Amino acid sequence: MFRLGQFTPQLKLLFHTAYIQRWLKGENVYPILVEFDLSNACNHKCNFCNFSYLTDKSVLDKDVACKTIAVLAKNGVKAINWTGGGEPLINTEFGDIFSWTTRRGIEQGLFTNGALIREDDIEGLLATQTWIRFSIDASTKETYAKIRGVDEFNKVVSIVKRMVEVRNEYEYNTQIGIGFVITPDNYREIGRFADLIEETGVDYGQYKPRIGNELELSEAMWWECNVKPLLEEVFKSSTKAVINLYKFNDLSENQFDKPYPICYGHVFCPCIGADGKVWVCSQLRGYGKYCMGNIYKESFDSIWKGQWRRDAIARIDVNKCPPCCKNNEINKILYHIKHPARNTHYNFL
Repeated sequence: MFRLGQFTPQLKLLFHTAYIQRWLKGENVYPILVEFDLSNACNHKCNFCNFSYLTDKSVLDKDVACKTIAVLAKNGVKAINWTGGGEPLINTEFGDIFSWTTRRGIEQGLFTNGALIREDDIEGLLATQTWIRFSIDASTKETYAKIRGVDEFNKVVSIVKRMVEVRNEYEYNTQIGIGFVITPDNYREIGRFADLIEETGVDYGQYKPRIGNELELSEAMWWECNVKPLLEEVFKSSTKAVINLYKFNDLSENQFDKPYPICYGHVFCPCIGADGKVWVCSQLRGYGKYCMGNIYKESFDSIWKGQWRRDAIARIDVNKCPPCCKNNEINKILYHIKHPARNTHYNFL
């Protein structure tokens, strides 16, 4: 029923079987993806933000970023997500950093609220990013202002339309999408957001649940009874609507107890914060015991091979991690690869 689009982490792992084989042999493989924060500061005040607890409003130094990106490229990292933390484009050096990353041969994707994008920025973003996803999370200016804390709905929608227009005119290959994090404050606009997908001309609109440690079974029931029927109606009429289905399945199935004992996923997609600290994953950024090192103090290569990394991983209690975490999907498939069940008859496809 639901279209997954590009939001299928388990299937994506199938394109990296060589990495998995090396990992199974116990080799110290480098990540496939690194989630990179350019800023911990943000120009919006979203009431569902997972990272509002980050009081450090650091902006990453360009030279430190570029030096680290060179190390990542040398060691075969395939892609970087520019995310947060905060709003990446608060870092005024983003253009130079993105261009440097392109020259190093690393693919890039950008999460942004879009409000800081100027006309002069558009072609540079399109020339460097494989995809750009605008966080909008509403279909009316009233709800937008309520949940994002600013009155910039019309401004951002105009920027999205202009980005699509320039992309189409000059035939850039950048995929452009808009995102809708579903919360009790905005779920009634799920249907109207499908109209916004069409209005803006983007390639897709993504629906996903919020992530948080406080999610409980009551929210899973709310999803099943209130949200799912609205999404089903959207997917009957919109060919551009896509969904992080695995996150909704985790809610529906109450998957708070993990079948795997440790987090394997950090190997394939760790996070570098705007303060230079390297975290085991983006959902645990800011919690000191999960810090593996700091790129202001030593190279990423040294951190990746160091004792701090092993210590940080050992501290993770996977059953206390947030539900709906992306690494949950990666962990499940890697666990079954590493610990194949008996009598599963894998050869009988």
